[in-house]
Amino acid sequence: MERSLSDKAAFVVGCVRMLGLEAQASRLSQFYDVLHKLDGTSKGLIEPGAPGFQIACEALRDLTQLEFFFDQVDIASESQEIKPKVKLVVKDSTLPQDAAPESPGRDAQAELFVFGACRKAGLKPVFKEPDIVCTLSGQALPLAVKRVKNMKQLVKRIREGARQITRAADYGIIFVDVVIAMNPKNHRVIAKMPDTDFGSAWSELLGELVKRHYGGIQQAIHNERVLGVILHDHWVRMDSSDHWRLETMTYGVPAHGRQLTEFIGKYLHALPNLKWVTK
Repeated sequence: MERSLSDKAAFVVGCVRMLGLEAQASRLSQFYDVLHKLDGTSKGLIEPGAPGFQIACEALRDLTQLEFFFDQVDIASESQEIKPKVKLVVKDSTLPQDAAPESPGRDAQAELFVFGACRKAGLKPVFKEPDIVCTLSGQALPLAVKRVKNMKQLVKRIREGARQITRAADYGIIFVDVVIAMNPKNHRVIAKMPDTDFGSAWSELLGELVKRHYGGIQQAIHNERVLGVILHDHWVRMDSSDHWRLETMTYGVPAHGRQLTEFIGKYLHALPNLKWVTK
């Protein structure tokens, strides 16, 4: 059964504490406090304009991603592997548009999301240079995970990931989280539209982004051991049924064929909240 948003907050904070980490005075504890009364019960629906509404919307994105990660791992047996990454997650501002230039918390969160999807897809991920290494058809598959907060940095960050993968000595894939670069003021989608219309509009938006930077992306990965680049975007929106929900989109820029196709076939089926895919 799907957890409510307040239950997601309690679950994620509980998982962090199970790892021996303190969530107090972090963005996670702020999410929890906005969603719960002093007695620990849920505040229920938080309407637009109410105190804490913007934080509750951000909680929907962050807590859904972190919930997904924790649902894929066994804290008791994997604590030593995952603890260093989770320790970073509690850092950062509550709202990403208020973040300092360095944002280790959400950078780590982007890695945890990719790790969780790879785990669910049966790709046996481990945290290892460049960021994550999976196993695909018996071969090591390194993944570099980048988070871009300004589109002017997109090609530069992809180039960094490409060089990291080449140093890893196996062909790999670059993931780029473009959430705040696509939406620097962190607006919510309040226009109600059918899912297909929303997905089409979103796909066109990311397609235009890739088209503008395609030459630079191809230059950045040329002569490097890169199978392709996968962009991730996550939007909080009001759907046509008046429910706030998180949507995920992934957009692939291929460089090589068979291995990337095999990976994407497994990876996409593992993603939660997937709205639209363009390859």
